[in-house]
Amino acid sequence: MLEKIYAIPLPQLIVYISLIILTIRFLYDFILLITIVKKQKKYTQEKNEIPVSVIICAKNEANNLRNHLPIICEQNYSNYEVIVVNDASEDDTHRVLMEFDQKYTHFRYTHIHKDDKFDHGKKLALTVGVKSAKNDYLLLTDADCKPKSKSWVKEMANRLAHKEIVLGYGGYNTEKSLLNRFIRFDTLQIARNFMGFARIGIPYMGVGRNLGWHRKVYDKAKGFSSHYHLKSGDDDLLVNQMANRKNTLVCLSPTSHTLSVPEKKFSHWFLQKRRHLTAGVKYRFIHKIILSFDSLLKLITWPIFAVALIFAHVFTPFVYIFVGTFFLWHLFAWKMIMNKLKEKGFLLLIPFFEVFISILPFIILTKNFVQRKQSQWK
Repeated sequence: MLEKIYAIPLPQLIVYISLIILTIRFLYDFILLITIVKKQKKYTQEKNEIPVSVIICAKNEANNLRNHLPIICEQNYSNYEVIVVNDASEDDTHRVLMEFDQKYTHFRYTHIHKDDKFDHGKKLALTVGVKSAKNDYLLLTDADCKPKSKSWVKEMANRLAHKEIVLGYGGYNTEKSLLNRFIRFDTLQIARNFMGFARIGIPYMGVGRNLGWHRKVYDKAKGFSSHYHLKSGDDDLLVNQMANRKNTLVCLSPTSHTLSVPEKKFSHWFLQKRRHLTAGVKYRFIHKIILSFDSLLKLITWPIFAVALIFAHVFTPFVYIFVGTFFLWHLFAWKMIMNKLKEKGFLLLIPFFEVFISILPFIILTKNFVQRKQSQWK
């Protein structure tokens, strides 16, 4: 049927379609690569440092706080405070916070006491942190995160002085395991997308591991009120409703990065991923279209790559040259982004990681559907 309609042999038609799709992926990679690696405008330190409040929510994070708070409290920035919200912790978090409160004059903490009758998530802790902050310029990170340098606050503050929202990169510690490489790749490809599109003028999310915003844009969005019922979305959904092309900046400076403690077990990371994906349904329509297009490209790229090779004999050697060029370009684009964001150790694994990442949403949706059905049967 197709041969009659198009008057083109089916193998050739398949090759044509495959090459068109690979070309689209080539251009997509090119656009995101350029947006990430292009030189950023320099934002020099203001004559008077803007007053910044660093907010950290902690739930049973005594060890992480003990390890990470020193560099957060000893930043090369004079006009800032550090606020930790102790979110009903049952470990030694309170004792650790008391020690830091005695050591640093610009350190403060507050508590949310456990109430068996009232279940709450991180958004309540963040709300308490925002209300406790003395300053209007707010910088967020997590208790299991630490800045890569003592210039973190300065780098983010220099941009907050010019825009209402600043998106930073929050990576993970490097470890010698396949899961660690996969988590770091997943983090990198998420950052490539939200930072790349933000620089184009389509900001749609940020990560709470490294995020800054002005109180007035938070108040204008009415905080977390529109999605308070969701466990996830304390960072990406908030940015999604606050950000636009005029009020958002990306901070790519290596000294502005943060590092987090990665999950050790796949099951724990998988549960975390499930929570994050639930927030996506609340994104703006245009952002859903963009992310769906990205997911579709990831899903079909490598099957199409294989199909093009299978039918390459139709145009040999042109198709082999084209497909080989695409493969090398794809790895080159990722390598450049890895260099920009200081990631390493998984370049050749990226095609395999991309295949798994592309089918992961379907696995999660299937699992959610099965669990929902099982709960209905009980």
